[in-house]
Amino acid sequence: MFQKWLADNVQAATDVDNVKNNDMATQAQLTRLKELIAIELDYCSKDDWPYVCNMTSTPEGKKRVEDMVIQQCSSNGCSVGSALDRIERMYNPNRIED
Repeated sequence: MFQKWLADNVQAATDVDNVKNNDMATQAQLTRLKELIAIELDYCSKDDWPYVCNMTSTPEGKKRVEDMVIQQCSSNGCSVGSALDRIERMYNPNRIED
């Protein structure tokens, strides 16, 4: 009986540690993605992404673009540059594709 209790509790502790490790890994990936977004936005080209670059002129706009890029990267598996291009196409009437 004690051995079963011990085995169950060791497994439960291991499961909790695995969840914590996964959460830390996910948090580290999110932090790295935000760093990559910031780098890309620092070199934002108004020739390539005029609407996106204009949106990032305010802290609120920059946060909104960051959130949209994170959503694009996580749901579509695309790069930061591709996500920014997709966002530009959503807002720029000259780049809308049918």
